[in-house]
Amino acid sequence: MSLAPGTRLGPYEITSPLGAGGMGEVYRARDSRLGRDVAVKVLPGSLANDPDRLRRFEQEARSASLLNHPNILAIYDVGTHDGVPYVVSELLEGDTLRQRMEAPLPPKRAVEYALQVAQGLAAAHEKGIVHRDLKPENLFVTNDGRVKILDFGLAKLEHPAFTSSETDAATLARGTDPGVVLGTVGYMSPEQVRGRAATHCSDIFSFGAVLYEMLTGRRAFKGETAADTMTAILKEEPPDISETQPNVAPALERIVRHCLEKSPEGRFQSARDLAFALEAIQTTPMTGEQPLSRRSLAPRTLLTIAALLGLVLTAGLTFRGLGPRPAPAAARSGTSLAVLPLRVLSGDPATGRGYLGVGIADAIITRLANVRRLRLRATSSILRYATSDAPDPQQAGRTLEVDNVLMGTLQQVDETYRISLQLVRTADGLPIWGHNYDLARRDLLSLQDAVAEEVARALQIQMSAIERERVYRRYTDNAAAYELYLQGRAGLLNYTEATNRAATASFEQALAIDPSYALARAGLAAALARFSTSFAPEADAVRWASRAADEARRALQQDPDLAEAHLALGRAVATAHGGFNWRESLAETAKALELDSNLDLAHLARATAFYHLGLFDQLHEELQQAAEISRSSNLDMESLRLNAAFFRGRFAEARTLGEALLARTDEAAARTRFALASFYLGDAARARELLGGVQRGGQAHSGSLAALAGVLAATGERERARGIVRTVRSGPFADDHHVAYSLGAALAQLGERDDALRFLRQAVEAGFPCYPFFEADPLLQPLRNDAGFQTFMAGLRAAYESARATYSRNPTPSPARSP
Repeated sequence: MSLAPGTRLGPYEITSPLGAGGMGEVYRARDSRLGRDVAVKVLPGSLANDPDRLRRFEQEARSASLLNHPNILAIYDVGTHDGVPYVVSELLEGDTLRQRMEAPLPPKRAVEYALQVAQGLAAAHEKGIVHRDLKPENLFVTNDGRVKILDFGLAKLEHPAFTSSETDAATLARGTDPGVVLGTVGYMSPEQVRGRAATHCSDIFSFGAVLYEMLTGRRAFKGETAADTMTAILKEEPPDISETQPNVAPALERIVRHCLEKSPEGRFQSARDLAFALEAIQTTPMTGEQPLSRRSLAPRTLLTIAALLGLVLTAGLTFRGLGPRPAPAAARSGTSLAVLPLRVLSGDPATGRGYLGVGIADAIITRLANVRRLRLRATSSILRYATSDAPDPQQAGRTLEVDNVLMGTLQQVDETYRISLQLVRTADGLPIWGHNYDLARRDLLSLQDAVAEEVARALQIQMSAIERERVYRRYTDNAAAYELYLQGRAGLLNYTEATNRAATASFEQALAIDPSYALARAGLAAALARFSTSFAPEADAVRWASRAADEARRALQQDPDLAEAHLALGRAVATAHGGFNWRESLAETAKALELDSNLDLAHLARATAFYHLGLFDQLHEELQQAAEISRSSNLDMESLRLNAAFFRGRFAEARTLGEALLARTDEAAARTRFALASFYLGDAARARELLGGVQRGGQAHSGSLAALAGVLAATGERERARGIVRTVRSGPFADDHHVAYSLGAALAQLGERDDALRFLRQAVEAGFPCYPFFEADPLLQPLRNDAGFQTFMAGLRAAYESARATYSRNPTPSPARSP
């Protein structure tokens, strides 16, 4: 190791060596600026003159820097010291996977680790990065059980950010010269052994080899020499896992086998599909389950019985079921229903379609939402049952406060699905209706229509002609596009950047297949709008919102009565791209609720508009209606409750709500509200600490910096506050309404009244006319006696009173179909 403790590399002080390898030396170091321990990887001088080693060292940093994922090592910084390059990353405490595999891992733990690796790979592949050297040494298990993918030194980069010319693009896409073998013997794919181009499917093969070793404690391919091992990869199959580990479920072994197909076309076609397969198997026993035999899925000859019962289903479906029991009296005057996610059984998890459990339930809910006398729980309320084992229907019905529960299972073998559904009455637990559907994959499109018809009939609900027309409205006839739509909807129901990106990709693929698919276009608009407000770096937020608005309007051209498209448009115009047009946002979300009063997210979008307008009574009404629909709470609801308390001047309540919310998310706005509430309650040191470290999209958050300037100015650090004000006001986000407001508050504390008032006016004009907060904020105290500020506040109050009168006279549509 060439660096002694105490050596400084810029702001980093080496404290101890951690290890050395073929691609560099790794040290523990202290970041003097942020006061945190980091890992520093250095390319020694003896290797820095090797162009190939230098290129791969730089490539590792460039690859990982593009990725922001919990299962990929985070890169903080790069630099050079005395001509020697170094990379700074997060410091991990734990072991490599190799060190953890002294013996076979328990199947449950192996799947937990494997799922995290698959999710990290999916993030890399979606950025155009192929790792090409996945092996136990390059997978790190932290002390708290997180798995991180390391060492992108051999990665193949296809991302446009790294292609500065046609020559560079060709080099990066190829990654190496034809015929050159890259990777680690024992884990490389057959195409890598042959010196052919590696693709994302090559990583999936390596993944399979690693998972095989986790489960068996031995390598999938191993010969006496490297050449023998390469021959085994090309020509041999590894021994069955069950030979030495009979406790490993057959379904899990099938996943491994599917990864280790010799042909790339035979493997999982995406790491995302692989992750779905692993997620599905997590909900089933890891040992001893038997898959449904192919013979048992043969079409049944019950059409005669079906004819006798008078039940005609869409072509391509066969069924066996219970006749309807007498429905409770409540059904005749309107009844309530929760559709739980289907449990995905063993079947063949290697298909990677675990998302269908949630997706099909969501599709059924969407169809049944058109039946006015049937009151439904929103999809967001039933997600808690997505990973549970066979929930008790009565207990679920009581928890969700509904009269009936529709639940079921899904099993797939090859291209055939078996879907078993049962409608259960909450009061006594008796089944009202039940059917088993055996259908080809291409006929999955027909399922939601058939189920909607049968459920309405079992509950003795007569559909009007208009309702029947909307229930049977077919937005696409393409089965592949429909499955992608279901995949997108399942991803959109989560609240993470990764699932949001995956949902966007699924909707885009569905539209590539069927451009007329209005539901998929509305889904894409919703995903883009959420990404704009929650995950996009500030510099990209307007672009994402612009796309969202365009896609929503295109969906409405295809179907003007599509509630989901009106909702997406309402969210898109409530952004910087739309000029924070709260009037249009409220109009579009009102239209969405008129068409489908089951849309709890429409109420949340309206609540967002109302807190910006300072209309907190209306905000709480919307939150109450959303909660009545969903019978649950989510991050959006908790964030809105925090904003309501904060902007109403209830800072102790805001601090309590903020602390609870930050235990679940590190969202920039929530952290800023919590920090400022702490400041207003006397904890300036905590506020400074929190506001100085807020980031969004890997960059300092402008709104938090502007808020920090106000705190510093109020606590005597005036020069530092002025420096931050200069930085933020000259940046691209000074016209954001929250940024402009905080700049105005900081300038008020600095005694610059004219500039303060100018920024406060700008905040109002840009979409934040929140009169109650302007009235309550202690940071604006220096302006209270200013004549110009008093005139400004009088006008703001008049606008506030007008808005309050307008929206008090025009309440939102009541949720007639939500219990």
